[in-house]
Amino acid sequence: MLIFCISSCATFSNSELTQAQQSRVNKIVEAAYQLEGKKTLVVNEKKFNSDCTGAIAAVYHNAGIDLYKYIQKYKGNGVTRLYNLLSDYKLLHFSSFPRVGDIIFWDNTYDKNNDKIENDELTHTGIVISVSRNGDIKYAHYHYTKGFTIESMNLLFPDIYTKEINGKVVVINSPMRAKSAPKSKNWLASHLCRKFGMGYFLPDLVD
Repeated sequence: MLIFCISSCATFSNSELTQAQQSRVNKIVEAAYQLEGKKTLVVNEKKFNSDCTGAIAAVYHNAGIDLYKYIQKYKGNGVTRLYNLLSDYKLLHFSSFPRVGDIIFWDNTYDKNNDKIENDELTHTGIVISVSRNGDIKYAHYHYTKGFTIESMNLLFPDIYTKEINGKVVVINSPMRAKSAPKSKNWLASHLCRKFGMGYFLPDLVD
């Protein structure tokens, strides 16, 4: 169950979602768990591209939201198109406590233009599937070798990779920068997180 921070650090509250919107979010999370570990993305008999944008389109399709229909009018790679769509609808935000269902955007996850400089914007995207009171975020995304996978991020403790808890090593922030990219001090999901997008507020549904 999702628990939001109830102090001033929280940007949103559960009460801001209508019943229909909460139903969409539930379906997004449901699809994310169903796709875990898969390299071929099929939701409701519809196949999606095996990449990060395709993964977001797949889980949102389960909630009746056709992201492909929206982004086809935009230019650039899939992540840029999705970001610009949510920007146009004023659905982008940043918070250490994002909402479940939020789309995550990362920069500099790899050296897109091969210039060995960290100037590569909007290189990857994922989806928030849970948020806890201590800031632990579970997100799902399409990994280039693992397929659709669930990993961790905590924006309150962005520089911590792993931590020992009750004698067990736990990942606090999963690695996000590609191993093939030039080495950088910014390599965890928390370091590279740019913004979140509330795609579940988009008005139109799949026909």
